[in-house]
Amino acid sequence: MASKEELLKPFEKKAGLPEVSLTELSEALGRDGSLWLGCKGRVFDVSASPGFYGKEGGYHIFVGNDSSVALAKMKFDKEFLDPSHLHWSRDLDAKELNILEDWLQRFDGKYKLVGYIKDDGKFKV
Repeated sequence: MASKEELLKPFEKKAGLPEVSLTELSEALGRDGSLWLGCKGRVFDVSASPGFYGKEGGYHIFVGNDSSVALAKMKFDKEFLDPSHLHWSRDLDAKELNILEDWLQRFDGKYKLVGYIKDDGKFKV
């Protein structure tokens, strides 16, 4: 299990990928058939798994959101999808951050990274 400090270290962004605001992320839901999901500062296109993330999928609620806190806590309520209320870098303990890191690795290994969640400075630790 990694320490909280280690899991909160800044990550290097790949050149050429855009920053995506939360509004843009929510609007990507269904645009051109794409399904975007935010996880730990990154945005992934999860369209390849419509059975999970499509309208009828059990994880559809995570699409179009920064789902970091919800994924770490496995909570399906809207309050866990609002980073102005609960933010992964501020409100998760070490165990939850490790769970979130597992989700990130799963997404990174399976789905295309399409951008990064725009840091407007409101959600710092």
